[in-house]
Amino acid sequence: MTRGQVIRLKNLSYLADDMSAAIDSFVSFGSSKNLSENTLSYYRFRLNAFKAFAPNATPASVTPQLIRDFLAHETKHNSPSTANHSRITLRAFFNFLTGDGPRIDRWIMIRCTLSAIFNQLPERGV
Repeated sequence: MTRGQVIRLKNLSYLADDMSAAIDSFVSFGSSKNLSENTLSYYRFRLNAFKAFAPNATPASVTPQLIRDFLAHETKHNSPSTANHSRITLRAFFNFLTGDGPRIDRWIMIRCTLSAIFNQLPERGV
């Protein structure tokens, strides 16, 4: 095994229904990729802000509209830089859930929709 490779020993599809477990798994995966502790802490902080905004949401229940609403909320209540960091963090998180990380079948159908939303958002600010 080379540096940075991760061996998955169990089915992680349960992450689709548990936002906290999905966040923990995302941060753990980032740690295995040698991301700095500051980056991992900030990812967790931004994802917990999303979780606080939508406390009943699970990764599988997140809709494009919920993401737009959260990013609009971030823009209204935080600096443009923070709003942009939230956008970047959400993109990395959902890419992890649908691509580089555990594959969640329910995400396959909405992956294109989420990608389209993120591609339509401006790079700086929202």
